[in-house]
Amino acid sequence: MKAMKIRDINFLRFLTLKLPLGQVDMFGGALFNPVPGTVMGKHIDRFFQRGYRSYSPAFSLYFHIPFCLKRCLYCWCERKAVAQKAEMQAYYQYLLGMIDAYAPHARGVPVDICNFGGGTPSLLSAAQITGLLGSIRRSFAVREKAYFMFEGSPRTLTLDKLKALKEGGVSRISLGVQTLNKKVLNAVDRLQSREEVERCIDNIRSLSFDFLNIDVMAGLPLQTEASFLADLRFLIARKPEVIHLHPFWNIQPSPYYQMKKGDIAAFFKGRHTMTRKGREMLLSGGYLRRGHEAFQMVSGGEKEQSVLYERSVGATLGIGAYAISTFPGQAVMQCLPRSGKDMTDNEYFGYAYPKHAVMANFIILNILSGIQRKDFQRIFGESLEGVFGAGLKRLEHLGLVAWQDGRLVYPGTRSFRALFDLFAWIKILYDDALLEKLQANFSREYHSSVDYSQERFMLKIMDNGWFVQAVYDLGV
Repeated sequence: MKAMKIRDINFLRFLTLKLPLGQVDMFGGALFNPVPGTVMGKHIDRFFQRGYRSYSPAFSLYFHIPFCLKRCLYCWCERKAVAQKAEMQAYYQYLLGMIDAYAPHARGVPVDICNFGGGTPSLLSAAQITGLLGSIRRSFAVREKAYFMFEGSPRTLTLDKLKALKEGGVSRISLGVQTLNKKVLNAVDRLQSREEVERCIDNIRSLSFDFLNIDVMAGLPLQTEASFLADLRFLIARKPEVIHLHPFWNIQPSPYYQMKKGDIAAFFKGRHTMTRKGREMLLSGGYLRRGHEAFQMVSGGEKEQSVLYERSVGATLGIGAYAISTFPGQAVMQCLPRSGKDMTDNEYFGYAYPKHAVMANFIILNILSGIQRKDFQRIFGESLEGVFGAGLKRLEHLGLVAWQDGRLVYPGTRSFRALFDLFAWIKILYDDALLEKLQANFSREYHSSVDYSQERFMLKIMDNGWFVQAVYDLGV
């Protein structure tokens, strides 16, 4: 590997403020170019012909349902509020058409994971759920023990829909509760009640799904430490297999903050206290840490929440408006509405995702949990030092990585400041061509005269999703 030409730490810090994590959508649209939908099929063909198993045995399907009953004022996800019945039916037919169009390109490759996200997938009717699950199983080579996941809200995930999901082989229900407090619900304009949450959990349990995950948020508007801990205590008592504790992040761009403003430092302080005490309550309540933001019941056994880092290099075929498809070593493609209104009138945007970028992102994604030298070799067929020798030595010299018993680890402190420095410097692992292209694409936004240090941009860093997740996830 030739020596890096670009070592401008100021630019790397700017890049980290723009693109903190460096995952598959790392380029933030900077390298996206519109392509015809037919190109998607060609990428799928080429990807499987080249043998995706050299990176990961996992192949996933992801279906995006970009509709909600109402826009919650804390939410920044891609979705279109208030779907009409006719619009949902049109989108359902669109998804069936996409399955028919792209399944033949997968050439019988076994599907390990199928996930429905949004938006609010539970806005689909029971008949539509049955139709989609049946089409997926008829069209793709779904493994017998494939892992099907479905997200829903307590108000719209009704008993008839749960029965359709159970009959269709869905094993995991992810219930977006977020909060039970009426005052907080009103503040964020979320449509649900405690009674609906209780009834939905009871219905899920009555049908014996393998896995119930409940999402809860810390640091929401008008949420107090007492109200948050009361919500969490109630949910722990219902014994879901997994509880995801999400800190409220991207606060400043949220609709609530844009309308109400307020003291952003107070949001951060409350969020920090609630997240820390919530973690303590979960650990003392019989839960263990099992991956990103997830707390798994100790008695989970075969239901254990496992987030294998190999999945960060696995292939995903995304179907639906806003869905992202990832073909490591090949390309990343996103399906985007042409007008932002009609969710069935879409075009694809994409960028190349070469093997070197895949390997660099693998390190960026997994450095905080550590990377076994032998695992990197097994996944990519190359050695860590052989690919990134000069870059790793530079990072070692800076004290940002170290080797411990054949494992590459981050030995530093886990604070916002320290992690910002880590994720700035570690981008030297990208090759020269990619860094040069990123500099060219951000040439109008990046100003070398501006100091992009963490001291100057700390409020932005503390509100950035990746940093918030990484810091709280790792016990800071």
